[in-house]
Amino acid sequence: MKARNIPEAQAYTMMRKVAMNENRRIAEIARSIITASELLG
Repeated sequence: MKARNIPEAQAYTMMRKVAMNENRRIAEIARSIITASELLG
């Protein structure tokens, strides 16, 4: 999220919304973001 200059509170809100829309846990969304970041560098 630092790469996109998104504040922590906004990042959490975004992850929470995605988690609810996809019926997944926030931790799963966070892990997906981390994995994508590692792959894309």
